[in-house]
Amino acid sequence: MKPKRFIHVSASVRNFLCRAMNVTPQTVWRALTYQGGGDTAPRIRRLALERGGVAMMETREIETIHDVDGFMNQYFPGGIVLRFSKEDGSCSMEFEGKKVKSWQNVRIAEIEAIQREAMSFR
Repeated sequence: MKPKRFIHVSASVRNFLCRAMNVTPQTVWRALTYQGGGDTAPRIRRLALERGGVAMMETREIETIHDVDGFMNQYFPGGIVLRFSKEDGSCSMEFEGKKVKSWQNVRIAEIEAIQREAMSFR
C-alpha cells in the first residue's frame, strides 16, 4: 500500500489559492492531494507550501515503546509485535503472544527490513 501524500493548508489559504491561480476549489483540492495533473498543480502546491502549507503523508500507524526491561517494542496493525532487546541485539516477531520469527545481533541498518516484514506478515 503506497502512502498517500497531501499538503495541509487552512481554509483561508485554500481560498487564497483559488483566487491567486484563478481555479476552482476542486482543482486546488486535487492539486493538494497530488491527484491533479498538468502544469497548474505543481504551481498550486509550491504556492501552498510558500503560504505555510505542510507536506504530509498518511501511513499505517506503528507504536514504539521503550520499556524499563531493556526492550523496544513495536506494535503493528494486525497484532504483530516486534521486541528488540537492547541488551543482546536480538529481535523477535510475535503474533497473538507466540514467537513466529527471530533474529540475532540485529544491526540498525537491518531494522527497516524487519519492520517491512512485520507490516507484510500474514
